[in-house]
Amino acid sequence: MRDLDERALQAREKEGAHGPDIDLDAYESEAVRHDYVNDLAALSDYEKERIILAGVDADEKGRSGTYIQKDTTVVHAR
Repeated sequence: MRDLDERALQAREKEGAHGPDIDLDAYESEAVRHDYVNDLAALSDYEKERIILAGVDADEKGRSGTYIQKDTTVVHAR
């Protein structure tokens, strides 16, 4: 794995063969933390509309479990 890390660091400065280069420093490396949601019914109407687009119904009827992850944080698991 060490060799892979070293090669990745070397490749970071290499110009791309196709298209413009990407500024990797423009991206955040720290994960954003999100609060845990105990009850999906407590979500705002906007949030309920957003999760239904991902196939999650806030009423949690007719299923054995629900798992929601936002970025790297588990925000609901039941």
